Amino acid sequence: MSDLLRCLACGGAVVWDAEQSGAACLFCATIALEVHATSEPLPVPDAYLPTTVVPATAEARFRAWAASSWLRPRALRSTEITVQPVMLPVWRFHSRLETHFAGLRRASTRSGKSPIAGVDEVALSVMIPASAGLSQRELSALRPFDEREAAPWEQAPDPDDSPTGTAHTIWEPPALSKQGARVQAHRELASEHRRRIMQSRSLISAKVSALVDDRDVRLLLVPIYIGVFRFRDRPWRFLINGQTGEVVGDAPVDWRKLVALILGLALAAALVILLARQ
Repeated sequence: MSDLLRCLACGGAVVWDAEQSGAACLFCATIALEVHATSEPLPVPDAYLPTTVVPATAEARFRAWAASSWLRPRALRSTEITVQPVMLPVWRFHSRLETHFAGLRRASTRSGKSPIAGVDEVALSVMIPASAGLSQRELSALRPFDEREAAPWEQAPDPDDSPTGTAHTIWEPPALSKQGARVQAHRELASEHRRRIMQSRSLISAKVSALVDDRDVRLLLVPIYIGVFRFRDRPWRFLINGQTGEVVGDAPVDWRKLVALILGLALAAALVILLARQ
């Protein structure tokens, strides 16, 4: 039997086996959870993306990430962590854009600029998080996700049947409607097309008006490991793409190293100034 577990601290909710005990919120690591019996059918995703990263590899990716910055405490490389595979909902839009633009580019004129206007068409895709615990910034950093292995949600395997042992029985129902996601998606798509137009035409400024035609919209569940560790009596959270192993998150800083770096830069700057005066 599965119920909806909602966190009283951050509002995140996941579908989890109600018989499990000692559960903590996957999004903020608190234990202030409240069980909600689902009286109405939960939204059915269009498809899910199976994971290809096993838990041992996920932990190894975290260790490599923890050691990737000199400023991170050395103890972080061996600190105890927990990683939990979970399926998080995203709205994926495949859209066609027709963007009318007007802008300025550099030219050999008295002002150094010349106007340009036109129309550009392009096909773009964007993912919008429908999760209460996954931000657009985090999702963008975790991408890409490979949809070629997408399968109907009804075919999601049981954990015991998964060859990697990472079947995602824990999943989050969408917290954002399709209409709400469309508004965000069109804004992201228009912004991306504007960036491409400016880059391809070497524009220094541009105003755009985009007509967006959504060709395919799907509610997907994407595989993500949510990891938690405690350091200096504070919980820290990180995310791992269950297909690529990409790690995203915040990490503590070794203040001694940071102070040493600042002092070193200040000393180097002072030496440069001293030499310049001589």
